[in-house]
Order: sequence, then structure tokens, then C-alpha cells
Amino acid sequence: MDNRGFSRLLLFAIFAIFCWINGEEIHVAIDAEYPPYEFVGENGVIAGFIPELLAEIEKSSNFTFILHPMSWPEAVESLNIGTIDLISMIYTEERTNQYIFSEPHSRIDQSIFINSDHPHLITKDDIKTHSIALQKNDISYEQFYSGIDSLIQIVDTKREGFHLLQLGEVYAFVTATQPGLYLLKQYDLENIAISQVGLFPQNFCFASIKNNTTLINTINEQLV
Repeated sequence: MDNRGFSRLLLFAIFAIFCWINGEEIHVAIDAEYPPYEFVGENGVIAGFIPELLAEIEKSSNFTFILHPMSWPEAVESLNIGTIDLISMIYTEERTNQYIFSEPHSRIDQSIFINSDHPHLITKDDIKTHSIALQKNDISYEQFYSGIDSLIQIVDTKREGFHLLQLGEVYAFVTATQPGLYLLKQYDLENIAISQVGLFPQNFCFASIKNNTTLINTINEQLV
């Protein structure tokens, strides 16, 4: 091997060692308003169970997780166009047509929130006769959108959904139970109550696009 070939080999070895030490960078979308699982807290600090879990996985893998807080619709779009590698998403059979999922790390259910000034409670069985707010790309959107589009207002954020509910512009807002309860306290919304709780309990997993099997398989090894 001549000096030029040896130099190229040495540079490649240095680069490989550098990548091994620093880890493969994985860009992760963090839902900015999904407490206690993931959220942006005081002073813009990313917090919650999922960032803590990723920090533990990082310690025993070759990954460096770069966290990007954003709204849920932005997170899904970023994953679809490839600017984000990983998000946490509720598992459904329909979603497996587009994404690959890890083993579950949490369990999520949904609730129907109403303005407490309304005269009666509603359930999932009669919600289609009322005006409701749903968050874009949310699991509740997939559950309730079909057949009642004329009564639905689509929002980008949970805060927007609760705001419409507080103003009386919709009868109900359907969203995840624990994040909803946390946000009610955070926004100090006292005139909102739960009409039905515990709907559609489903697994909450890491998700990526279909060709990222190595990433998801490695995460599964760390979740065991």
C-alpha cells in the first residue's frame, strides 16, 4: 500500500472512531404539549417520561438523540418528509401501513371534555350529534372524523381545542386523558369537565418510517 492509500485508510479509521464515540444522531420530534409523557416546560426546557427514557437508551446504545419540540401536526409531517427520524405515536393497524413501531413504552386512552356550563354529559355513542374539536393527526381525529365532518373544527394544538371549548364554540373536545388533565391545570381552565373517560386504550410506541427497521430494532433491544 502506498502512502496515499495508507492516508485514506487512516482518515477512514479516524472518521469511524469519531462516529462510534459520538454516536449516530437520531432526530426526535417531541410533542410540545403532551404532558406527562413529553412537553416543553418552564423556560423552554424539554421534559417528561419520553425524553427521560431516550436519555437512558442513549447511555446503552450508539445513538445520540436530538430533540425537536413542535406541535403534533408538525411532528407527523416532519416524520413523513424525513426531517425527523423518530416520534412517539399511538399504535393502530391502519398506521402500520405507513410506519414501523417499537414495542410499547406506555398506554394511552382518550377522554371527552366539555364545558361544565353545558346541561348534559355526552358519550362516544352520541358525540356525532354535537359540534366537537379534534386535533389534526391525533388518534381522536381518526376515531371520530368519519361521518361528522360538518360538525368538526380541526385544531393544530390542544390549547386551541380547549380555548374553543371554553368559549362555547364547540360542545366537546376529544383528546388524550392525562395530557388533557395536565393542560387544564396549566392553563387554569376551571369551567371544563370530563364527560367520558378511558376511551380507546391503546399502546404508545416509538415510530419511524418503514425503512428504519434498524433504528426500531435497536430501540426494542433497549426497551426489554
